[in-house]
Amino acid sequence: MRIAKVYNVYVVLTNQVLDVPMGYIEVKRPAGGNVLAHAVTHRLFLRKSKEDIKVMEVLDSPRLPFKASAMFRITDKGIEDV
Repeated sequence: MRIAKVYNVYVVLTNQVLDVPMGYIEVKRPAGGNVLAHAVTHRLFLRKSKEDIKVMEVLDSPRLPFKASAMFRITDKGIEDV
């Protein structure tokens, strides 16, 4: 966060996701637990959808609604809205 403030840049942190079995369902949870969750402003969940489409969901944000989502694909031209 200090680098972002000093240099006026965005900093992106990534984390691995684990499948945690809970009875008959599996829940996806961040591998780092709450450590990264408290260190960032916006938490987003990226997942693959059908074919080459990706989905990004909001998990926590002071300005975006919970579970808001956007679909996109990555092509030779860059990131394209679906």
